[in-house]
Amino acid sequence: MKAITLTFVLAIILNHNSIAQKITVPSPFTKRNVKQNDTVAYAIIKYNKHRDRYIFKNVKAATLNKQEIIEIEKLTSSAVSKYKRETNDNMRNRNLSSYYRQYVAVINSHGEKEVWVNCFCAVDDNGWTNHIVQVDDGGSCYFNLKINLTRKKYSMFGTNGLA
Repeated sequence: MKAITLTFVLAIILNHNSIAQKITVPSPFTKRNVKQNDTVAYAIIKYNKHRDRYIFKNVKAATLNKQEIIEIEKLTSSAVSKYKRETNDNMRNRNLSSYYRQYVAVINSHGEKEVWVNCFCAVDDNGWTNHIVQVDDGGSCYFNLKINLTRKKYSMFGTNGLA
């Protein structure tokens, strides 16, 4: 009886810890359901002062929680919808859920959380979960934007050019 009780308690503790990790510290590569039959794949990439110097100034690295990722998805969707309304780009034919995302989160000099979102519709391998994907050209298969989570606003939305 003691062995069964101990096993049960251990299972509850282990299960509770894994749930807490998923909520507070998303894994570097995560798939989650946003809507039924709609999966979003994203990677959280740690801020690198040298690599990200053209995107951020006077910042420090930050983490993201589940609620912030949901907010990023909403703001990204809003930015893409606006872009589709205002342009005649072939992005109109793509569903946002078909894009992979990379998030780089920071705290700016005003104490606000900002996230650079890098989106792309194709990957060659799983290296994208650890390294920023950068390509020349590619059109709207590749786009990125900067989100201020504190203010719930986005800026710097842009797609790649065509060769």
